[in-house]
Amino acid sequence: MNEESEVKKVACVYHSADLDGKCSAAIVLGQYPDCKLVGANYGHDEHVEGELEGYDLVFFVDYGLQPISRMVALSERTKVVWLDHHESAVKAAEGVGYNPDGTRVVGKAGCELVWEWFYPGERMPEAVKLLGVYDTWRMSDMLGGERWLPVAGYEGLYEVSTLGRVKSLSRPYKNQAGECGAMQPEKIMQPSLNGAGYPQVSLWRGGVLRAQQIHRLVAQAFLVPTGGEEVNHLDGDRQNNAAENLEWCTRAENMAHAKKLGWGSSGYYGVGYRKSRGLWIARVMVRGVRHHIGEYQEEQEAAEAYDLWVTQEGLEHDLPLNFGRSGAKKRESVFWKQLVLPFQYGMRTAPNDPDSAIWPCLFGLVEETPVKQLVQDLVQDGKAVLLYVAQQNAIAMWASFEMEHWGYNCLVVNRGGANSQLFESKWDPERHDIMVAFYFSRDLWKVYLYTDKEGVDVSKIAFAHGGGGHKRAAGFTCKELPFVLPG
Repeated sequence: MNEESEVKKVACVYHSADLDGKCSAAIVLGQYPDCKLVGANYGHDEHVEGELEGYDLVFFVDYGLQPISRMVALSERTKVVWLDHHESAVKAAEGVGYNPDGTRVVGKAGCELVWEWFYPGERMPEAVKLLGVYDTWRMSDMLGGERWLPVAGYEGLYEVSTLGRVKSLSRPYKNQAGECGAMQPEKIMQPSLNGAGYPQVSLWRGGVLRAQQIHRLVAQAFLVPTGGEEVNHLDGDRQNNAAENLEWCTRAENMAHAKKLGWGSSGYYGVGYRKSRGLWIARVMVRGVRHHIGEYQEEQEAAEAYDLWVTQEGLEHDLPLNFGRSGAKKRESVFWKQLVLPFQYGMRTAPNDPDSAIWPCLFGLVEETPVKQLVQDLVQDGKAVLLYVAQQNAIAMWASFEMEHWGYNCLVVNRGGANSQLFESKWDPERHDIMVAFYFSRDLWKVYLYTDKEGVDVSKIAFAHGGGGHKRAAGFTCKELPFVLPG
């Protein structure tokens, strides 16, 4: 969407504190190689307006100035394109009627929004999706809850959920003459089956009605592209369009999976039933060699044994894991631990400033770059880092304490450079609502908040203290801590 060919001076303000912001800025830099990059972080962005003097076009990616009046004032003297997902900032803009060019969607990460802005309709690189999933901390998907995102190409009109439901959004009704009337209420759509037995819905856009298969809408919204153009139903049920039951695959992989489901009456990968022995068998073929994993009384035991073997052998990127049936591992939990987290930490060890050479390679913009291998190498680097980090986090949590504050039970630790993984050794979802990490730097306290609890929105807490973020992860700075330390 490079519409500003006449523009001479372009700047990009990005969130410099995380990889979502850096990736967002790298995408902008790919479109505007001479773009001035201005890093900013909440509580330390007094320099921003001064650095933008004389610029014709300014992109704000994964970041917005606070209070919102600063954004409004800047828009009065230069063209602003704002691409952001932080709920507190989005709501503040809505509250004053501020609506500049750009996309602001709570639920997708900044880098995902920026990619879609510049490359509408094109496949999103795996690296962008992985960083986006981490930054928005999509734990509701991983815990099996329902989550909604815009339907690709129909933003503002329809949304699709992790459970495979589609809804039309509330909007003014238009008659054949194009005149607007009463508001149409939000409505869950009732799908029909096409000739092949796939559920589909008919979506309107620009006066054109098109039938869209639901499993593809879900995959486009929630799944990381893996190179294949087809969407496979892991349990073989074409009407089960939950995100956890789908995967991108090639035509050959789809056909092989269909054949595999016909063996031994099990919908799990690597599992079959040996009727003569009355046992479930876990086995797998790798590079022409069949590996017998074991025999089990229960089908799920065999599926779990298969998953464990694949993971221990380091083949999770070559072989599918079991996550499509009730009682089996969820796709998202495996996806998070084996891919999202390691890639995040692998990227942290690599040169990752927006102008680093790694970004065009990850975006597939450099010819002959083995993008898939590059992602896998970063994942392997990240796994090594995570082993060390887990040990250090457990030691750091010895000094943690619990408190009640903001109406929630909080698990708290005095630690800089923290993230949600810091709390893993002590976090108890039955007892705790919010994770709180704080430390003192440059005459200010920095406070970071995380949660995986439905109904808890830490961005609201951060916003009340002058900070920002999104529902699952947020932060703020202050001169005095808003809570009393023990002792």
